[in-house]
Amino acid sequence: MQDAFAALEDWRRQHAYPLRLCMPSLRNWVDRYSSLRETSPVERLKRRESIVTKLLRYPKMQLHRMQDIGGARAVLGAPHEVEAVIAEIEARWDVADMDDRRRNPNPPRRDAGGTVGVSRERFHAVPSG
Repeated sequence: MQDAFAALEDWRRQHAYPLRLCMPSLRNWVDRYSSLRETSPVERLKRRESIVTKLLRYPKMQLHRMQDIGGARAVLGAPHEVEAVIAEIEARWDVADMDDRRRNPNPPRRDAGGTVGVSRERFHAVPSG
């Protein structure tokens, strides 16, 4: 059991490093385009308990296939601001998948209204401008 928890913690750490590298660019873009001056993007790693719960809920899922271990959230003031940040992301990051729930949240989730989820394939950043 200790080996399983060690592997889980190692997987979380592997997601923490690229997330830390992405955050300065995301903060820069949000500062540049957002009309909301009191907000800033935040990063998070899924808690160990949440990972275990998800693995139990989906018994066929393997840890290395779980995609939402680490993430960032930014709140912007208007749709055109979201579009500007998305344009920066698409121009500078290797986007593997984009889940745009702004117009059609399908499946509907209580916490996903108006969100855009971006997944990166690999971490190969182009310097932010």
